[in-house]
Amino acid sequence: MSERTVPDPSQLHRFTRIGRRFAVHVPTGRFAQLSPDADLVLDGLARDERPAPAPEVAAALDELARHFDEPDEDRGPAQPAPMTDLTLNISAGCDLACRYCWNNRGLYGGEMAGRMTPKVACDAVDLLVRASNGHPSLVVDFYGGEPLLNLPVMKAAVEHCRAHYPDRRFSFLLATNGVHLSPENAAWLHDNGVNVALSIDGGKEVQDRQRPLANGSGSYDRIAACLAQLPAHVRADYVARATLTPDGPGPLEAWHQLHDMGFRRIEVFESEPACFYGTDYPPGDFFVAMADRDRLMAGYEALLVELAHRIAAGELGYEDLFFSRLFKQMARLYRSGDFEGPCAAGTGQIAVSQDGTAYPCTAFIGQDTWRMGTVGAGLDASVQRRLLDTDITQSDACQSCWAMRLCLGSGSCYNLSHLNLGRIDEPVEAFCELYRRKIELLIAGLALLQDEAPEAFDRLFDEDNFTDRSAWRASTAAGEVADG
Repeated sequence: MSERTVPDPSQLHRFTRIGRRFAVHVPTGRFAQLSPDADLVLDGLARDERPAPAPEVAAALDELARHFDEPDEDRGPAQPAPMTDLTLNISAGCDLACRYCWNNRGLYGGEMAGRMTPKVACDAVDLLVRASNGHPSLVVDFYGGEPLLNLPVMKAAVEHCRAHYPDRRFSFLLATNGVHLSPENAAWLHDNGVNVALSIDGGKEVQDRQRPLANGSGSYDRIAACLAQLPAHVRADYVARATLTPDGPGPLEAWHQLHDMGFRRIEVFESEPACFYGTDYPPGDFFVAMADRDRLMAGYEALLVELAHRIAAGELGYEDLFFSRLFKQMARLYRSGDFEGPCAAGTGQIAVSQDGTAYPCTAFIGQDTWRMGTVGAGLDASVQRRLLDTDITQSDACQSCWAMRLCLGSGSCYNLSHLNLGRIDEPVEAFCELYRRKIELLIAGLALLQDEAPEAFDRLFDEDNFTDRSAWRASTAAGEVADG
């Protein structure tokens, strides 16, 4: 074993999660689970002790070399990516007044009142297609406010995609509060392959407290009544999305509440302070205090262990986890070499407000300095160039962070920096601290899955699942819309 292959311990970030030891090679972002012998060898190297000539030491050095002694590829400067994702904010206003709502019920501080017209929606789809450079798989996400308050525009956009772009595979997404999931609306969504994410925080007590109706009364009974009218196979396709707050259920408890309600596709994620809040985050609604963050991360760890057991038992597969943000973040870590920048805002995705103004992503809506054109005039290339030329990873904070190479593709850097610091070339440490803890946990989750369910692991992270994001199909959705 040559000296060249022995890793420098000062370049490794080591940590323990879920009872396992791991190391991240800071310069490259490569990570690996460590055997006890390899961990001991690194302890000795950190004390400048030369490893003893023993078989177990030689095996440990071989293990470390296999994990960390590979040349790093030069990624080169960031290049414009095909535009593949479009968010249509088709309706301002909402029937609910959720405590943690990050965009002020779709009003974005009161500047975005009104509803989108069919023409604006169809022109936005045309803009996406022109900017996609021929990419075959595109995503249209209907957002608000409450998008079902403007269902005719949603129908117009879906029909426009079908009629004018039969050669493209569109994946349609809807985020809804569930108040308008009538049998007729639900049937149209299901028959047209629109993937529904229902925001519901759990049982009656937490739902009514965190997501009341606009008049202050509880929303659970109304939404439960809507769901009760729907066929079981329609409800089974829905993604139930719970938002976690410091005084609500933890991740595992929230997951179980939704599972007990009959949902199989479940996403739980913490409330995210952004947009019109500025930097004034109510502590009861957001994870500002360190003690709240500690409980959150302990809850995520318990949830990951539970999910790993269920995956190993064959109870959950890719089609159940596709919309889970935790799973997406695990996939990004597993495929971290595929990403060149921290965020796809304005380069791989755009958002269009009700009046047809384009922004880098939904969180930038209403921010005049980040208007990047209109659906009529097209995109402002100078704004896209500004995003590409602003390499936040070159900041002192990123360059000194062990997780810098693993943040690529994680998103949220630019809008959080803009809203908190008024600039996009410096990260916000409070958010970085939480994400670093998540990275450690997600690395441990990958190892746990690979150890407990290796065949399921291979299926979950198969390349085909990520080259076409319409790769899963609703159980009876019709047509090419949701084809994989």
